[in-house]
Amino acid sequence: MVQAGKLRHKLTIQESTSTSLKSTATGEPLTVWSTFTSNVWCSAEPLSGSEFFSEDQRYTRNTFRFNVRHDPVFPINQGMRIVFDSLNYNIIEVINPDVRNRLSVITGELVT
Repeated sequence: MVQAGKLRHKLTIQESTSTSLKSTATGEPLTVWSTFTSNVWCSAEPLSGSEFFSEDQRYTRNTFRFNVRHDPVFPINQGMRIVFDSLNYNIIEVINPDVRNRLSVITGELVT
């Protein structure tokens, strides 16, 4: 069971949808993110950070673990992303440790 005192942060979960609009640069359909659920209480734990260079541009990657209560009404999956502290984190993995009513969501954020 998740202890309520550890869930002291709030996050928003977004899901993506493709539109009929095309990107001007690539001609691919534009992806639009909409709020799936908001004000979800969570604990946030930074796991790692890294920095690398590619074609004269610097990139950083931050990996976090967010622990939330399991809610069958709002199932979280890998096609979604988390908005936390005004940053977007792509969901890499969703696990249910010990098959209890809590979820650990592993995310990665790539910043250019």
